[in-house]
Amino acid sequence: MNILVIRTHRFGDILQTSPMLRGLREKFPDGKISFLTGSDMTDLVSSNPDVDEVFSIPEKEYRWFLKNRPEQHPRVYNELYDLLSELRGRDFRLIVNRQYEFGAMAAWLVGGVGETRGGTFSPEEGFVFTDDASRELFETIRTDRRRNGRNLVDWGCRIAGVSPGCGDMVFRVPETARSDAGHLLAEGGAKGDDDSLVAVQMGAARSFRQWGAENYTPVIRWLIKDRNKRVVLLGSEDEEGLAETAVRCLGPEGNGVINLTGATDLNTLGGVLERCQYLITGDTGTMHMAAAVGTPILALFYGTAYPWETGPYGAGHFVLYADEPCSPCLVPEGCVCGHRCLKAITPRHVCAAFDIAESMREEGAQSPVWSDETVRLFVTRRQPGSDQVLIPVNDSPEIAEGMSPLPGRRVTNRPNDNGIESAVCAFSGQRDILVRQFCLGDRQSFVDAFSQLIDRLHATVRYLNGSRHGEGHEEILARELMPAIEETHTAFQSEDFVTVLDIVQYRLTSVMESLVRREGFHGTI
Repeated sequence: MNILVIRTHRFGDILQTSPMLRGLREKFPDGKISFLTGSDMTDLVSSNPDVDEVFSIPEKEYRWFLKNRPEQHPRVYNELYDLLSELRGRDFRLIVNRQYEFGAMAAWLVGGVGETRGGTFSPEEGFVFTDDASRELFETIRTDRRRNGRNLVDWGCRIAGVSPGCGDMVFRVPETARSDAGHLLAEGGAKGDDDSLVAVQMGAARSFRQWGAENYTPVIRWLIKDRNKRVVLLGSEDEEGLAETAVRCLGPEGNGVINLTGATDLNTLGGVLERCQYLITGDTGTMHMAAAVGTPILALFYGTAYPWETGPYGAGHFVLYADEPCSPCLVPEGCVCGHRCLKAITPRHVCAAFDIAESMREEGAQSPVWSDETVRLFVTRRQPGSDQVLIPVNDSPEIAEGMSPLPGRRVTNRPNDNGIESAVCAFSGQRDILVRQFCLGDRQSFVDAFSQLIDRLHATVRYLNGSRHGEGHEEILARELMPAIEETHTAFQSEDFVTVLDIVQYRLTSVMESLVRREGFHGTI
């Protein structure tokens, strides 16, 4: 059975399809799931274990051409025609469209021999819904968003015809991106075992969704000075001005900031978030990325953002919501209340919520007290087979039921952190980085990567020596690794990097194989 899922833009929305994809895989274990997305979003789905094939279009480029370059219209038409024709030939039994406009048109043009869910196009009626869940969602949001108590992730599951709560958000960080993230953090002063990192994203796509550097700065200062945290600033290139303003206003405390605004691609962003203890942000794509890699979230919701719709998905995330009478806002550009919701949440609220989150995560639900009735504090609860719910943090008995203590950091896409598979994965990833640096001709990075590869081998030995079959690993290092290192040193001195690469790809890999075969590992290194 061939299945096509369509979502081409907004990386947070694409990540939100991952539980639905898990549900489709469980419902159709022998099915082939294809995903149509934007060219700049392929990394988000290409590593998803529930996606078999990815198709992409340069959507941003096409939109710009259609608006500004009429002479490019034939090219856009021809390329789309070829792609949609190829998809049409797949005879999809199920098409799940998770966006309007282009998604609906594509679903109609691709067609298929089965059904289309989530919206399609009709020459007679225009945009139409063919499934009850899509019609219900559209009507609820169109008439009164406050009536909607269901996260869009669970709506997506229902639209696809699978059970809500059928999976977690998922993003698998490539080992190379994880290493790149480590380098960025190390350059900012973080150590490899630093567990004090708190990520903060201050920006958002629209100005009325930004809480502002003037509000985030006191929170960042408090985290650094009073809670002994190191703050990692994240965001796009467009948000670099916000970060610079905050760092400047922090004064001496700015030394506790690692500013990575504009410095990460999607993969590296996931790698950085994996290393962080928390993320503090508004309703952003970064929030959904944090949920997908297992990083706890403290999310700020106000204005157009409605936490029951787009709040962080998963158990144990915290949400501050400015519950003004006019929320969620429908016309933010014409707000007659002076964007009161933005002013309702104060730095004091965020600091208090952070302390509650820390306490509940470390000690279990200890009857927290939250007294503000306008700015409300919720914690997310997700259980298999049910819609996610937001529980007021004061309802400690209900939170405690099945949730005490709250889950801590969860990395969904790593092998066992203390297992032999993790050691092999780390070694292979570092080896691949070294080969890449060789191909790029970056000698200094190549030398650094080689040093880290040797460190990986020694770390493996330290782990194996603590295992129940740990005898003899030091002998393997003395017999096989030391001669290889000596040959490498000679090759480095003569700048014979080709020989170094050969030693890495064959000799050192052989050493790693000798070490882990003793543990019964039979995978590929």
